Amino acid sequence: MFPAGAPGCGMLILRMGVAASLHIAPSGQFAANPNMLVFVALAALSGSLALGLLTPLISLLAGIVEVALLVAGDSSVVVAVLLGPLDAAVLLLLGPGAYSLDALLFGRRVVVLQPTRPTTERR
Repeated sequence: MFPAGAPGCGMLILRMGVAASLHIAPSGQFAANPNMLVFVALAALSGSLALGLLTPLISLLAGIVEVALLVAGDSSVVVAVLLGPLDAAVLLLLGPGAYSLDALLFGRRVVVLQPTRPTTERR
């Protein structure tokens, strides 16, 4: 879930792409939302994705927001608009990568199991 190297860089780029797609309207232009609450919510979602904080949860929310924006807006370029929700779904399934706050906070764990000692049963 936290690969480093080239796969980790790929996940970083994927997170940045999904974060940027939250601010692009179906027409392909920057979505300047007049509602300040919506703008702040989208900025918080994209900031969390860019930093890699709670990536599976935030990417699920981003996918839902992207689908809602797709349904609400009229889009002439359906293929380009579908890439945002699909990228969010891929990010949800793959995880954040090594270059994220999730990796720093929850990083790889090594679980060491101790061998079991034989038990003697008394009857």
